[in-house]
Amino acid sequence: MFSIGNKPNFNGRKPISLNRCHRELKNGLKSVTYPLLLTSTDLYRVFQLSPPEEQHEKANLDFCDGYIDPYLRRFIIVDIKNWTLRISNDHYCTKNVIFYDIKRNLSELISLDSDCELLTVLVRFVKTSFTFADPGFVLLFPLTGDMFYWEDINCLRLVHELNHIKGFLHVKVPLFCKEICTSLTMIQPAGFIVSTTAGRFFNIYPRNDMQKLGLAYRTLPLAGSLFNIQSSISNVVSCSYHIVAIRAGSINGKYERLVYGLFSNADINIWEVSRKGNYQLLQKKNIRNIIIQRFRYDGCIVNRFEFLDLSICKSDPYSMVCLIAWYDNASTRSYAVTSVSFNNEMIPEISGFHKIRSYFSSADLVSARIFCPAPCTVIYCVFDSLLVIICNVKGRKNPQFVEEALFINNSCKKFQVMNIASMDAVLEDTNNRMLKFPALVLLTKGNGVILIESTNCFGSEFNDLSFLRNRLSQFASQNSLFKNQFSLWSGFSSVLPENRLFPILLILCDEVAKSYPTSHTSVSEVLNYQFHKLMETILVSMKHLKLTAREQLQLWLKLAYVNSLVDIYGQLICEERKSNILYSILQAMINTGDIDDLFLNKSLNLKLLLYLLHTFYKRHVNTKDTFNLKLLRIVIMVNNVFGLVFGNELAYRQEKVIKNVDPTTTFLPELWNIDIDDLKLLSSQIEESIALDQKKDLLDFKNARNKKLRLKLEKQILHLIEHSCFLIHNLTNCLTKLNSAPAVEAEQYSLFEVHIRSKRRKWLKYLARIGYLERAIRISEHVRDFRSLIDLLNSKNFENSKDIVDRQKHYLEIYKDEFATVLFTHLIETGQTRGLLHDFRSYHIYLRKFFEKNKLYNFLWVYEAELGNFAHASDILLRGDVIQKSKISQQTIFFALSKLFTLTIEKGHDNNLVKQKMKEIYSNHRIASIQHEYAKLLDSTIDIAEDEQEAISLLLEANCIALHEASMRYRIASNLLTRLLLKEHSPVVETIDFFTSFSIENNYFEYGLACEILENSAFSTHQFVFLYLLLTQRFLLQLNWNETLRALTERNMDYLLSFKTVFQKLESKDFILDLYDSIHLFPNIICLDILTSLYSTVCESQLKSYKHELLAEHRRCQKLYEERNLSLVLPQLSKLFKEEQSSNADK
Repeated sequence: MFSIGNKPNFNGRKPISLNRCHRELKNGLKSVTYPLLLTSTDLYRVFQLSPPEEQHEKANLDFCDGYIDPYLRRFIIVDIKNWTLRISNDHYCTKNVIFYDIKRNLSELISLDSDCELLTVLVRFVKTSFTFADPGFVLLFPLTGDMFYWEDINCLRLVHELNHIKGFLHVKVPLFCKEICTSLTMIQPAGFIVSTTAGRFFNIYPRNDMQKLGLAYRTLPLAGSLFNIQSSISNVVSCSYHIVAIRAGSINGKYERLVYGLFSNADINIWEVSRKGNYQLLQKKNIRNIIIQRFRYDGCIVNRFEFLDLSICKSDPYSMVCLIAWYDNASTRSYAVTSVSFNNEMIPEISGFHKIRSYFSSADLVSARIFCPAPCTVIYCVFDSLLVIICNVKGRKNPQFVEEALFINNSCKKFQVMNIASMDAVLEDTNNRMLKFPALVLLTKGNGVILIESTNCFGSEFNDLSFLRNRLSQFASQNSLFKNQFSLWSGFSSVLPENRLFPILLILCDEVAKSYPTSHTSVSEVLNYQFHKLMETILVSMKHLKLTAREQLQLWLKLAYVNSLVDIYGQLICEERKSNILYSILQAMINTGDIDDLFLNKSLNLKLLLYLLHTFYKRHVNTKDTFNLKLLRIVIMVNNVFGLVFGNELAYRQEKVIKNVDPTTTFLPELWNIDIDDLKLLSSQIEESIALDQKKDLLDFKNARNKKLRLKLEKQILHLIEHSCFLIHNLTNCLTKLNSAPAVEAEQYSLFEVHIRSKRRKWLKYLARIGYLERAIRISEHVRDFRSLIDLLNSKNFENSKDIVDRQKHYLEIYKDEFATVLFTHLIETGQTRGLLHDFRSYHIYLRKFFEKNKLYNFLWVYEAELGNFAHASDILLRGDVIQKSKISQQTIFFALSKLFTLTIEKGHDNNLVKQKMKEIYSNHRIASIQHEYAKLLDSTIDIAEDEQEAISLLLEANCIALHEASMRYRIASNLLTRLLLKEHSPVVETIDFFTSFSIENNYFEYGLACEILENSAFSTHQFVFLYLLLTQRFLLQLNWNETLRALTERNMDYLLSFKTVFQKLESKDFILDLYDSIHLFPNIICLDILTSLYSTVCESQLKSYKHELLAEHRRCQKLYEERNLSLVLPQLSKLFKEEQSSNADK
């Protein structure tokens, strides 16, 4: 302990050093040399000083605590659960440790019952004399105040003599009720100090009177004079502040030492304590105001702050460092380190201030310690799970601290830290450092003793490049033990500010790209070594540094350039240099020197190389004497280089960058290695290669060698097309979407993309023709060339016609409206309207948007009607621009509206706009022209459906005719439609039957049309009666009686008036009320003669079938009449209508 003194006569032992020793592992097969280096940077090194201690088989890590003394190089492990302790030997040696059973040996002196409050002890080493080789030992029970002292730790081995041995003492600190000891501070050679929860400080010191060993204690004063115990307690207890830390300062004389106490109210007390019992309070200063002034000087808003810990600079008796927690307006708790010095007049001053950047917390209770082993050089701050190293790397004249941090892995009990201590750099008289730097020592539960040594705290300057190189190397290769115990802090803005970090990283990458391996190897091996080292540097940088997307891309493009050099050099050495065209071109690119220097010095201009290769090939193409085989080999060699350069460019953009960042916010124009001229050059090379491949007389392809060359050329063309399409697409997108791109440059790339679009379609068709259809489809997908994608799908042979529709739907799900517009336009242009309306019926949003945007209302209203949206379909037809711009005639629109209106009412919707138009529609739509108007409607339907049979199906679906195909009524309706399609005259009876065949309820308008047709037609009496009875019973069957009866009860005329006209027409003929018996006579009226006279085109067997249908229909009508009690309801309806009519007449 005395080696920390500032007087030479108290340096009682030789300076300590990191002695190297060998420790065998448990299996005895391998030995490890300690200290073991775990990691190293320019600011610190981490060693393991000793292997993990082999825990006792009954020991429980949950209840283990420890203490370490770095100067004595010993540690203590206390197992509170089993009440045992183990003390290591010198150099932290874990062999033959001192084992002591506390419960067995001290149970007579203290009760060790399993009380939870007793599960803690305080242990320390004591150096009592320079002549003793081994230290003493003190054990304090905080709850009871029992203190046990052994003058020599070897006394613990004398178990057989129990505690009655020389050098063993037991003293009981006089504690009051509920008073507990909180700390045990060693102040050798003046003994040690015990602080309590009541605010008392006991100085316990050895007494050497009459050569007898004994312990005495007295309280330290808190004011200028010595108070008695009672007044000290009352003084402390009455105050609102408490003790924060008590620390030992420098040795002030023989058996004398300074002791510092820091209180929560910012008071600092300095005592001078002597082993002989003399002590006095030298100073009592408050530093609150000067700290607040320093916070304000730095622009900090401080609502409140508190002290967490204190550390004394042992080489300077009046220098100390405080750890402070402070709050601004936010709820986050921040931390700062303040250096306090006393001048000659003992006035405190702030000599240093640093806000910790790497640690914040929201909790109030945070365990924190601060250590300052060397003033103005290094400060250690240890929080719950973080170690912060603050170093002065610029020298003492201009203090500027930088901050490093290590996260301590406390999640696993094995790696939890039990105790922490610091140690100074110790010098010999000859000023040769043995321990070169100050350090922090950690005693862990499962990793032994860890030493963190500050390596650059005495340096006069700091090298940014060296620091970053070592830090990235540390990230890349970490010792497994270090990774288990610590985690590196990725942010080090205090060491390298953000504005300097990336420029230094670029310099480092350039340095790595030109580095050489330790042993001299070939140029190819050197290039591969440089590439792998650069890749490692970039990968580690991206993982641990906070780089922007732009900075990441810049690094990848550097790697892409180096990768191209590696690949091109490999291409160069494939053939003999005498016949190697690439070699001759590279040779022409340098005036002096060797070609290898272009690659090793990273000075090869790839753009110039590509231009020279392309020019060389075009010159040979235009030469008639060029042998075809030679020309084919030349183009393959040139394509190889083009593929390498552009392939690397694309690979590092797409696969490495696009997967991690958004390309629309990443790619900036100045970051591209290639420009528009390079892309034009690549496009020209593709055109030349395709032209050469399409020459049928190029070679005799029956030759296996020539066929292999041809296939190789086609595969090269595939890759070049992929590179060109992907690069142009990405570059054009980024330039058109980013506001930072110059408008002129963005326009140039947009024009170039439009220019290359037609070429791209030709290239994709070429790929499909030579067998790369799927690759062509993937290219069109990536660049979103949907026109080419649709053409390629149409050229593909699908096993089932449904497969292509499923594939198109798949793309609709992926690309949404963007693909839908192109697909629907293609279907319209190619006349595939049937597939458009049926195959993609479920894509409502896309179809409606497409029809509306392109004003295709003749498709839109039919589509809405097929979906049952009759009100919407009628709204579309009522638009003024529909009649003016569409091909549908006004009369056809009127008829369609009449149908849609009835369907809208039947659906229960209210369409006021349709109601307003009904008078106009009715006045223009005469019964005599009904067949002609239906024909027009069907003609427009034929235009849409392309097929008459499809037109019939569409109309049936649109009108919602729910008839079974085997039904005679269905055949009658179909026959009518067929006649209308053929522009032939249809019998009126079929028309009437058609209008009464709908299954939709309350189709009043069409029943009215049927009645009007019947009244204006010339039928015999029997035929007339039959048709009116048919209309009557179908009207009654298809009426919504639930709604009708409810409306009758509530006298809801809005609902009842909708079928008033039809009701009154039927009533006027007395078929409903007065002649109900006529309905009962309906079966007698139905006979084959009447049916034959009405349906002249229907055969007898079909008429018999139809007669059975009519009879079944009549039975349903009779049942309805009885169930609904229509004999009473119908007269009520008639009466209601008459009252309403008379009321209107009176008005």
